[in-house]
Order: sequence, then structure tokens, then C-alpha cells
Amino acid sequence: MRLGPSRTKGQPFPGAVGLDDEHDLEALENALRGRAGLTRESAIHLAETYGSRAVDLLERAARDPAEDGARPMIADLPHVWEEITWAADEEMAMTLEDVLVRRTGVFHRALDQGLGIAEKVAHRLGAALGWSDAHRDEELARYRAHVAASRVWRDGGASAAALSAAPVQPGATAAAAAAAGGVTAAT
Repeated sequence: MRLGPSRTKGQPFPGAVGLDDEHDLEALENALRGRAGLTRESAIHLAETYGSRAVDLLERAARDPAEDGARPMIADLPHVWEEITWAADEEMAMTLEDVLVRRTGVFHRALDQGLGIAEKVAHRLGAALGWSDAHRDEELARYRAHVAASRVWRDGGASAAALSAAPVQPGATAAAAAAAGGVTAAT
């Protein structure tokens, strides 16, 4: 079977329309800075990550009932809270790990690998995807296990051991699991 010519070759990615050069990107960054009190770093991040769709993301953030959609998730990083809902609604993200590792990269950039915000991210993502409390807790447990597995090389398995000693039970809150000795941001 022979495939025909590509129908998408030469088609811009979503958000790339109208961004033909660095000057266009800089103009978008400057326009974003004037919205929602964004930091320079967040404006650059949103422009470079979402292109012209960053405007749509910020419009959604302005409608956020919690009023924190355009605020940074972590003080030293440019990611904003609306990126969580955007990942679910626009990028088909389905898991906490997908959002924190692949969609935002918080896992790689945050000093605590996102453990300090994982519960809030799970609540936002779960609300967007219709998760039950039990499913949200399972996602948190899986994410903590992912973080623990990434730390085995440096802590000799203590993170993994702590996690397996106190698994999150369905219906248990993340705070309860942490109090029982599960892996937390302080680990």
C-alpha cells in the first residue's frame, strides 16, 4: 500500500498562524504581559508554548471561578493554573502524570518535582475530566510513585519504600496519605 502525498506538510501548528518571525513572537509576548498581570516569564512561556492560542488560554483564565487561572502554579516557574484545564480540554491529557511530566514539564523543572502542587492540580484536572474522589486519589498515588521512582538513584530507595509503606487508600485524601508517611513535597 502506497500512501499519497502529505496533506499537512507545510501546515502551521495550532497557534502558529500569524507568528512568522521573532518580531511577531515578541509582539505577542508584550501583548500578553498587559493581560491578567502576567509576569514577563509567564508571558514568554505562554507565547512560546501556545503561540496565538495563549490569548484563548488567558481568556479562559479570566473566566476561572477560583480567579487564579493566570497566576503562577509555582513561584519560580512561568506555568499558570489554566494550563491544567487547557491540557485536558484542548490537548486530551487524561492523567496527572501526563499533565505534570509531559504537558507542563513541572516534574522536570520544579525543585519538588511538583509534589507541592499535585493535589491542587489533581483537583483542577479531575474537575475538568469528571473524576471521582477515588480516581483523583489513585492519580495522586500514581504520580507520587512516579516521583519516588525518579528519586531511587539518589536516596537509595527511601522514597519508594515510604510510598509502598503508606499507599493512598481509595477515598483517602492526599493530606491523610502524607500524614501516614506517604511521599510528600518534603521528601
